[in-house]
Amino acid sequence: MGKKKIVVILVLVLILLIGWVLALKAVTHMDEIKKQDQLIARADNFMGRELYVRAIPLYEEASKIKTTNERSFAVETRLMTAYYLHGDYAKYAKIVEKRAENNTATVEDYKNTFNYYVETFSMSKAFALIHKGIDQTGDEELKDLYEQYRYTYKIRSTKFAYIAPTADNKAMPAFDGEKWGYISSDGGILVPAIYDEATAFTSDGIAAVAKDGKYYAINIAGDKYGVDDNPNTKRIEGLAYSFASYFQAKKDGKYGIFDYDYNQILTDLQFDVVTRSSHGVLVACKDDQWGIYSLTEGTLLLGGIEDVAINSYGSVFRDNRGMVKINGRWHLVNTAGQDIITETFLDAKAPESEGYIAVADDAGRWGFINDQGELVIDYQYIDAYSFSDHVAAVQLYNDNWAYISAKGVPISEEQFEMAAPFHGGVGQVYENGVARLILFNYYGQ
Repeated sequence: MGKKKIVVILVLVLILLIGWVLALKAVTHMDEIKKQDQLIARADNFMGRELYVRAIPLYEEASKIKTTNERSFAVETRLMTAYYLHGDYAKYAKIVEKRAENNTATVEDYKNTFNYYVETFSMSKAFALIHKGIDQTGDEELKDLYEQYRYTYKIRSTKFAYIAPTADNKAMPAFDGEKWGYISSDGGILVPAIYDEATAFTSDGIAAVAKDGKYYAINIAGDKYGVDDNPNTKRIEGLAYSFASYFQAKKDGKYGIFDYDYNQILTDLQFDVVTRSSHGVLVACKDDQWGIYSLTEGTLLLGGIEDVAINSYGSVFRDNRGMVKINGRWHLVNTAGQDIITETFLDAKAPESEGYIAVADDAGRWGFINDQGELVIDYQYIDAYSFSDHVAAVQLYNDNWAYISAKGVPISEEQFEMAAPFHGGVGQVYENGVARLILFNYYGQ
């Protein structure tokens, strides 16, 4: 037999073998599909009768049969549903995580798994997953869910009647009903309540206090750092605020600026009422007229102001923004006294930190604007403070106070008789005449 004939015979044999293999594979494939269909049909029957514990093993077996990608996906979807309805949330979440990586998870998958992670305190998993969901779907429900849960909080009880907010709430003046002391952000006692008056600590860690008619400067340990004992000057009559490396205090009926030894500086700047100085300016009132004064020049930057909005720790300005009342309307201005926006408001609150500013419309309802004057949360509250630490305290129509996110979503289940803005992740809330601290963790941007 010639070589050519041998080659031809081998080729024919190979073709026959391939044909047999393909035929056998097709028959096997059809058998696998048939078996998978039978398993699915039995499982579907159990699902319809809510016998999930019997449906799940059948779906699991069906999912192991390799057919087409479309069929595998459909079986997996049935299995996910069975896991979820049966309460096997960990197995359900495992499939959702895989689908999230492949960009095939649904909004409902993301919501269900996020809620499962939150309920099991797996917060890092929860927020990693919902970030993927928002990135992949852009769904508004997921965004609202994220806003609702990215703030986790706890409340610390105290024995104080009032806790004064500060710019960072690390060391807060606290009043027990008789005397003032200082507490930390977690409610611990820093300085015992033994003083008749007390200001916040300066950036140098010094505070002004009064005890038994005498005025001192103290450090964070409660040690005396300065004292109003100059025999050649009149005594201090009262305290206002602290800022930078100075105190604002009252002497001879007027408020001025003093160093840690209670020596008065900038003697031209004396007023009937003062606010906490910041951003290089002093906002103060003299002869019923408010003005913005330069601390470096001592000059009036803007006069003719009827009133000013003062934030929770005593300042008018934050991030070069403040709210002042001129000709019966509230204006958003910078420290030079220039209008930042053209719109004016019936009422307004001072900026607390970065974030939206609380303003009232002509009907007296409170909402929020951004620093460009755009309304970002509609007018709907009885009262409100401006945003700080990404949240705002608002008064609802049941007269209680609650906290909302920048999306306008409530972030606290509890409501309070009164609530103050957050600073440094800490806020002050009040129930039955007692102050409590509310501390929260903030997840992501």
